[in-house]
Amino acid sequence: MPKPWEQLDSEWLFEGGFFRIEQARLRSPRNGFEHPFMRFHFGDWCQVIALTPQEEIVLIRQWRPASDALEVEIPGGLIDPGEDPAEAARRELAEETGYTGGEIIRIGTTRPNPALLTNRMHAFLMRDVERTGAQQLDAAEDIEVFTAPYADIPRMLRAGEIQHALVISAFALYQGHIEG
Repeated sequence: MPKPWEQLDSEWLFEGGFFRIEQARLRSPRNGFEHPFMRFHFGDWCQVIALTPQEEIVLIRQWRPASDALEVEIPGGLIDPGEDPAEAARRELAEETGYTGGEIIRIGTTRPNPALLTNRMHAFLMRDVERTGAQQLDAAEDIEVFTAPYADIPRMLRAGEIQHALVISAFALYQGHIEG
């Protein structure tokens, strides 16, 4: 069975904004091979699958700079230091969409890319959400809000309308949740 590698040293290559980049030199316990690895330190993220009383999912569309494309996603964002992930999901839903709801249920936690990234993505479900206010967007956000029946999600995935891997991961966790 593989064992953890020994860290020999590390240095910070970049610190700024909402992430840091570390280069660490590690040694394999199997053969002593030493190799430099990059670690991208981001804060944890949350996402929420928000269902209206009509069983429609609240979706958002926003431009993403890395893909240089409009992406269809579910509401979510960075968890503030010390913030409870469920409360962060509730906050992000209200800020990005103006929707609020009742009970929030954790449906799973994933690691977006454990080869490079140190963060986790916490996925939640909220039922019976309703639009109760206006969006409260940051200066760098421009978000369109719309709803779609959950039955449309598989078609949207096949058609490439939803390509964000963490959103797809959240839908997989939700599918596992509803199948019990």
